[in-house]
Amino acid sequence: MDRRPIHRDQMIHTQESRGRAHSFTRVHSVVLALVVVLGVIAAAFGAWRRFVTVDGLAYLDVADAYLDEGWAAGTNGYWGSLYPLLLAAAFAVFRPALENELILVKVVHLGMYLMTLAAFIFFWREVDRLRVDATDADAASDVGAHADEGRSPHPGPHPPGVMPTWAFWGIGYTLFLWCTLRLIRVWTMSPDMLVMAAVLLAGGFLLRIRARPRAWWPVVGLGVALGFGYMAKAAMFPLAFVFLAGAAGYLGLSRAGGARLLVAFLLFAVLASPYLVTLSLQKERFTFGDSGHLNYARYVNGVPDIHWQGEIPGNGEPVHPTRQIGESPDAFEFAYPVGGTYPPWYDPSYWYEGVEVRFDPLQQLSAFARTGQEYTERILKRQGAAIAALFLLLMAMGPNRSFGLRGLARLWPIWLPAGAAIGMYSIVYVEMRYLTGFLVLAWGAGLAVLRLPDRPERRYLLNGAGGLMILVFALNLLIPNARALGSLLEDPQPRTATAWFDHGTRGSMANLPVARELANLGVSEGDGVAFVGYGYYSYWARLAGVRVIAEVPEREAVLFWDGDEEVRRRTVDTLLGTGAVALVTEVPGWHPAPEGWARLGETAYYVVLAGGDWE
Repeated sequence: MDRRPIHRDQMIHTQESRGRAHSFTRVHSVVLALVVVLGVIAAAFGAWRRFVTVDGLAYLDVADAYLDEGWAAGTNGYWGSLYPLLLAAAFAVFRPALENELILVKVVHLGMYLMTLAAFIFFWREVDRLRVDATDADAASDVGAHADEGRSPHPGPHPPGVMPTWAFWGIGYTLFLWCTLRLIRVWTMSPDMLVMAAVLLAGGFLLRIRARPRAWWPVVGLGVALGFGYMAKAAMFPLAFVFLAGAAGYLGLSRAGGARLLVAFLLFAVLASPYLVTLSLQKERFTFGDSGHLNYARYVNGVPDIHWQGEIPGNGEPVHPTRQIGESPDAFEFAYPVGGTYPPWYDPSYWYEGVEVRFDPLQQLSAFARTGQEYTERILKRQGAAIAALFLLLMAMGPNRSFGLRGLARLWPIWLPAGAAIGMYSIVYVEMRYLTGFLVLAWGAGLAVLRLPDRPERRYLLNGAGGLMILVFALNLLIPNARALGSLLEDPQPRTATAWFDHGTRGSMANLPVARELANLGVSEGDGVAFVGYGYYSYWARLAGVRVIAEVPEREAVLFWDGDEEVRRRTVDTLLGTGAVALVTEVPGWHPAPEGWARLGETAYYVVLAGGDWE
């Protein structure tokens, strides 16, 4: 045992260090509480406004299928299973009325937000452990080395030369808030929050594997995180193997390392197999999801978003498309065999069975240009000052720069999945909400290797740059949300287009009068109705308990309204001839109200009943 005396100045230094650490812990607790409160406020705002997206309508219908008909009925090739399963579980427990279901949905979203926050803290703490180790070894071994030398490790919450602890955690929390409250948005119905949680958990477990390659629990956690990530979104299936490759890099090629890697893979496979096997059996071919295939055909090859009839040469022939029943304007029927409020969007993979993707250099370059513009706007412009600050710090590392580059190279299991995700989405189509977890991985890797020489001017640089990064992410969060909140709190205005249907404080519940008026006119739950206009957003039909089974899509609606009386009568007869009990339409603001149609409350929706007389 080392019995060397402890000097008085060393004792004072240690006490000051503990005091600073205790003070930071209290501040950290306050900041964490604020982050939780902001998530609660965002969820409460969503519950008050009760907003549902077109994708959200499909997820609600899939959740109903899981709840009422079982696993196989709810599984389809376009939507992931984890998010609607969570909704189905909440519906099973609380059984809300339809007009209140969106309140419960926002409560589920709050739970997803808190889970993602926990995943972020886990990952960011692992990065914190890595960055404060000045020797790029495990922090615990660094402490042991200092103890052997008879001196304590550097006092205070962080050693010299690294980003101050307050700045490191401030950057992390503002980055997290920007990702969750601005890019994903707690009130938006999507699985992206779940994907972000899975990615951050996977990153955290990889860093634990790096620090403790002989431990079993990190590889177990990695496999579980990747399995749940795939259940949330099919895009995580190929990315899971990038994460597993990172685990292999840290575990090595020994027998013990191979055994641990096999455990991670098997856990991923066990969690992925129910969705993968069910879907492959349904499609009678191996598939882990058709969303990527379909999106390439749409966004790159130009296949129509809806009602594909095989009209573009080279993209295959539809096996069972929606059935075209009219022309000028085009009308389509889709009463069977797909369920849901709006069947064309409930399972696009069914209607697009047979679509083939083709590589066209010009089309691919156009896709790269679109996704490149999104990356430029959301990453370079919105984060440009923060990225520039980090780059300046990396350049200021001086003699530590080569050390930092080696450290960054050793962190390839963390930043490579981020690069793979960015590259994968750049090929087809991207919204930044898809990449939130990967952005956090990339920032964590950059901050982990940052170590400047311990000089006064470098300390000022670290503090200033840290404050600038926090400011950048805070402004990215606050300014757009403040503008959006201001517009949403305005009084609802007369709607002139579908996009304004959700304007104002009523949100999606502006659909409720439409549903009630349909019931008053004798339209019953389970009936089929036809529609002219933007059928994707048919929440009014869900509230009424009816299904849209035929339509004139939005792109053809102008022909319906600009046509003469004979055109409209012919189209109405065609749509009602599908067995629909009513034809509902959304009258555009530039067109007078149709004579003989019943207006649904004070909305811009009108209806004509089957067998009714209209002019």
